[in-house]
This record gives sequence, structure tokens and C-alpha cells, in this order.
Amino acid sequence: IKIGDNDTLAALTACLIGAEILVILTDVDGSYMKASDGTSFLVSEVQEINASIKKAADQPTTALGPGGMVTKIQAAETCADAGITTAVVSGRKKGVITALLTGKKVGTVFLPQKAR
Repeated sequence: IKIGDNDTLAALTACLIGAEILVILTDVDGSYMKASDGTSFLVSEVQEINASIKKAADQPTTALGPGGMVTKIQAAETCADAGITTAVVSGRKKGVITALLTGKKVGTVFLPQKAR
């Protein structure tokens, strides 16, 4: 098993069981992009995973190792194609799953591309 396989396995499992949502816990708040002035901002909702979303995630390594957001976006893309919402949220913040499931804006939510 390689780094990133857990994201892929989670997405495939979500598809197999017909989940409504896949929640991926990570060490950051969600997926970030850079503004034109170079500052980073958290993307709260992604309606379509496009080239700019993929490019923003394409960081070859972090202090924790390779992979990072790229594999999470690939997992989100797999789920989106199956009609499943994916949320990438910080696993370091207390109450984040409850907040997400009660409709609060936390992390990055990738919307499905078709009905389940």
C-alpha cells in the first residue's frame, strides 16, 4: 500500500456502498487555491473538478510526505462521478464532522456531478 491509497480505497468503498457523502479527514482545513496577489484561500465548495483545481493541488511533496491534496481530489472526482459528495476537512479540529453534517461551512465540499 502506498501513500494516497487510503483516499482511493475510501472513494471506491463509498461508491460500492452507495454512500451519500465521503468525509476525508486531513491535517489541513481543506483545498486551497492562490489568489491573483499570491495569497492562499480555502475553497469552501467545488462544483466541478477542473484543471485549475487539480493544478492548485499539484504539490509534489509536503513535510509529511508525497501525495497530499492530489489524491484527495482524485478520490473526490471518483465520488463526484458516482453522485457522491466528498468533504475534505481538518481532522485536528474538534466537532468538524458534526459541523459539516449540520450544514456549517467547514473544509472543502466537492459536489457530485450527477444523481446517485
